[in-house]
Amino acid sequence: MNKVGLMIKELRKKKDVTQEQLGEVLSVSFQTISKWENGISSPDINLLPIIASYFGVSIDELFGYCLDALTYKERFIKFLVDNGVLRFGEFQLHSGRKSPYYIDLAQYLEGSQLSKLGEFYADIIRDNWTQANVLYGFGRNGVLLSVICSLTLFQKYGINMKYGFEKKNPKKKLKDTYICGKKLDAGDEVIILGDTITTGESIRKAIQDLTENAHIKVKQIIIMADRMELGLHSRDNAVEEVTREFDIPIHPIITTQDIINAIENHVIAREEYLESMKKYCLEYGE
Repeated sequence: MNKVGLMIKELRKKKDVTQEQLGEVLSVSFQTISKWENGISSPDINLLPIIASYFGVSIDELFGYCLDALTYKERFIKFLVDNGVLRFGEFQLHSGRKSPYYIDLAQYLEGSQLSKLGEFYADIIRDNWTQANVLYGFGRNGVLLSVICSLTLFQKYGINMKYGFEKKNPKKKLKDTYICGKKLDAGDEVIILGDTITTGESIRKAIQDLTENAHIKVKQIIIMADRMELGLHSRDNAVEEVTREFDIPIHPIITTQDIINAIENHVIAREEYLESMKKYCLEYGE
């Protein structure tokens, strides 16, 4: 049975779409989809980029290469690089430090990419599940993260959660916490969603806004990347420092060391930045 057909079947089921629905997207009949999935025929080569884009994977992944060979963290790093979200160079961070890499969620422009990002977040939320009823996104990507994670958690795992985010109140010149357009209620139990953690200052602010102003219970924090840098008040890294200060677990999908490992293992072709990545870790890391 052809491997592409098996992969299409697996991806289709994960996305919870029927053969008819996929056929409509690709302008082919559901019988054609069935033939692919059963190894009777293969998709036209011109359809492969469209299929890969629809499922939010690379063409290599569609053929099963990366999905079989790479670890979960490696797949995520490759996904970020392939979509221009994880970039290398020299970037000025809010902390004032100059970093050799930067993660920019503003690069996510298409539904297939957002859907795939939501899956990575949903998986780590499910793997570290704690009882909560609200997904709360903080910072400039807060609305994006809270919405796509809420949708994906329900579609993939049947976990039905509200979404919350920070919103400015122009009359009071303050920021309020909102859930589905309404203010969060005292007693809500929240999982905070973020992109990266550097010194931990922005996450501290999010926790304080929720617990002090809205009287919300924060159960855990999920972030895309732990930069593994020193915190502001000790020789511990920022994740350890914030965890100890608030007694709230923090779960990153990847760390800076994972990115370095991916370069060394040739998962991503960014060898020219390897030394600057290691130097940065020595200067600002734990």
